[in-house]
Amino acid sequence: MSEFFSDVCNLKISQGTLCTLLKGFAQKAQPAYELIAQKIENEKVVDGDETGAKVNGKKGWFWTF
Repeated sequence: MSEFFSDVCNLKISQGTLCTLLKGFAQKAQPAYELIAQKIENEKVVDGDETGAKVNGKKGWFWTF
């Protein structure tokens, strides 16, 4: 991400700054995560799906429910 911001946006942002920002965003989103998990737990049926994506040249998987 640091390289992206530098190369594409001409913004110099350190990896440490990005980590701090992401931790802050995760904390702010925690109530929404908990609400989603609560709603899933209360459902009779939960469906899932997956999609592949390359991460650093290797195939990885993302799952959604």
